Amino acid sequence: AALAIAKHISGSTDAFVALMNQRAAEAGLVNTHFANPHGLDATGHYTSAYDLAVLTRLAMQRQDFRTIVNTRFRVVHGAMNTYSLGTLNPLYGRLEGVDGVKTGFTRSARQTLVGSVTHEGYRVIVVLLRSPDRAADGLALLNWAWTSFTWSAPSAPSVAADARAG
Repeated sequence: AALAIAKHISGSTDAFVALMNQRAAEAGLVNTHFANPHGLDATGHYTSAYDLAVLTRLAMQRQDFRTIVNTRFRVVHGAMNTYSLGTLNPLYGRLEGVDGVKTGFTRSARQTLVGSVTHEGYRVIVVLLRSPDRAADGLALLNWAWTSFTWSAPSAPSVAADARAG
């Protein structure tokens, strides 16, 4: 699917990968280089946990993306078959507020997870690469975040600030 989308958008896989790398640079992802549109292991294809967190933060600003990555189950009717598709995100059902994002596995990256949980009005993003147990590691990181930081309501802008902005 990623190859078909790449060819449809850019005319070729190589042109789409160049666009991906351009967008990564624009987003400030300094430890990311794409070699293909699907994310499977390839020479010169790499990223960091930090860059994945930055990318996720940007993507989660889009309602369409949030809707897609928060879909837990979908039935898809094809021309010949019906498919039941479900998320493999191990955070669902273990925490309230889980709203995405993606699991993965490649030989190089091993078990991966980019998880998002909204807690007390704040979104916490966890990124795991080469995890031996992405469920336990993801829960441990989230619990650490919630116990290590103070969560308070954002302050409302002052009237003076509103007047200056207007």
